[in-house]
Amino acid sequence: ADQNWRRIGKDPSAIASHGPQVLSGANQKRQLHAAQRTAIAHRFNAFVQRNAGQKRFVFLGFRDLLNHVAFARPERNFQPRARHRLREGAGPRPALGARMTTLTLKPGSISLSDLRRISRGDDAVALTEGWRRPVEAALAAVRARLAAGESLYGINTGFGKLAKTRISDDELATLQLYLMRSHAAGVGAPFADTTVRLVLVLKAASLARGFSGVRAVVIERLLALVNAGIHPVVPSQGSVGASGDLAPLAHLSLALIGEGRVRVQGKEQDCAPALKAAGIEPLELGPKEGLALLNGTQVSTALALEALF
Repeated sequence: ADQNWRRIGKDPSAIASHGPQVLSGANQKRQLHAAQRTAIAHRFNAFVQRNAGQKRFVFLGFRDLLNHVAFARPERNFQPRARHRLREGAGPRPALGARMTTLTLKPGSISLSDLRRISRGDDAVALTEGWRRPVEAALAAVRARLAAGESLYGINTGFGKLAKTRISDDELATLQLYLMRSHAAGVGAPFADTTVRLVLVLKAASLARGFSGVRAVVIERLLALVNAGIHPVVPSQGSVGASGDLAPLAHLSLALIGEGRVRVQGKEQDCAPALKAAGIEPLELGPKEGLALLNGTQVSTALALEALF
């Protein structure tokens, strides 16, 4: 068994043929999850080697993938699958078709199989009941501290060297708007619609955990874009800093306020008429909401997931 286990560590494909025999006994589930992680690591390392020298949003995402994705159900098939490469000229991705079913996700507990289904499929996406309670509690906490006159970084102050500059209450929404516009400065070929769809869902699920202080309507609008088949045009090259994928997430978030460009059924167009045709009202950002939308590694995580899938 030890010899076979070492074989699995060197060759993830060995899990498919040796897994049931090796992973037996009381610790089967724990060992199988460890084997899954080993397989993911080998696939990810191979992906990095193939894309050496190219600036991709993958490293933070792989960390988040291991730390936050729920390994609720063991995958049965680790055989290599055909992948759609992330490089330019790799060919078109599968088109999204008519939505037939609804996939309901629990924030903070989304399985790999669910994420694969989101990436490859065209199901409508919803969140489990009760997700609004922690979101509204976090929002109430932010509003209470603002009402008390506290200085809150990025909410009623400037950013970076302007952190000590106080922003007046009537300009808090404008601050968030300017933050989003200023960071939407990515370049390069846009991500595929399927990648953007996965990022939208990951961002909505992250905000729905109730740690960001945004209104529930922000999360609802993100899912509305997914379910309407509206995919923001997100350039594939941009900033990846300590705060996350700032530039690509800024491009993604522009669609919520009716700005930027989007793709609908494979055709690129201005965002405002696309939202109007889908019956989606553009948002006016509230305090902290631009900051919450830009912070995060959902683009990195989506690319790491696509490397796995």
